Amino acid sequence: MGDAQDMTSEEGKMSGGHPANTGEHQEPIHVMAGKGDFLGGGVTGIVELLDSGDVVKSPWTSPSRVSDCKADMLIEAQVYERLGKHPQLVELKHWDPVDHTLTLGYMPHGTLKAFIEKNGQTLSPAQRKRWALEAAEGVALLHSHGVIHCDVGPHNFLLDDLLSLKIADFAGSSVDGSRATVVPGVRYRAPDLADRSIQPATVKEDIFALGSTIYFVSTGHQVYADLTENDDIEKLYVDGVFPDLSGVLFGKAIAVCWRQEVESARTVMELVGSTPLEDAHA
Repeated sequence: MGDAQDMTSEEGKMSGGHPANTGEHQEPIHVMAGKGDFLGGGVTGIVELLDSGDVVKSPWTSPSRVSDCKADMLIEAQVYERLGKHPQLVELKHWDPVDHTLTLGYMPHGTLKAFIEKNGQTLSPAQRKRWALEAAEGVALLHSHGVIHCDVGPHNFLLDDLLSLKIADFAGSSVDGSRATVVPGVRYRAPDLADRSIQPATVKEDIFALGSTIYFVSTGHQVYADLTENDDIEKLYVDGVFPDLSGVLFGKAIAVCWRQEVESARTVMELVGSTPLEDAHA
């Protein structure tokens, strides 16, 4: 729903329980019939802008992937229909159960990740607080309806024309304890998150990822942005070593997420809401 690069998720995506294709031994490209102007593509499918001003999300149609992609699209539709309308959700306009396509409201400012990377130096503490609150509220909304996102991160929050935050991309999420087909990227992945095939999704893994998301909102950069090797980040997390939060806005909220000391995203909202903006040192 933003630029093409915005639609590509963090590492850790799976399709049918397997890591996303890395480019080795790829099958021949399967050309899809376009429905509108191409905006971007991810593991599950592509997003296009329609003449109506809405966007349509369609599953990949290559023979080896179509079944898994349609299954993930069905999960996403079920989540939208279960949650209904909410300020922290993109509006669902239509679900086509035959083609497995979702028509959604257009988010003109793209992903939170891309927006902050481009405009981070000009954001006020008040704007950062609004987004941290909206991110936590979006996660809390899912959990209150039996949904665990399983890939919380700034790449999966979208911004509308008023820069209001919407949590998005539920393809592969866990509903009522169903098996998830995604895992968070390494910077958003709880250190005790085992192989998804043997461990069910938990509320706490979403909350851990929420902490890393709020860190990104507060600082304008990823956790351990200077590290390029996933194994190095994983080891630090397993050892309980996280960035120093001294002087970081919402540091208390981030810390309890990383230490997995809270059971609810509502608690994170309360901690963010009680943080004085005078604590900002950005």
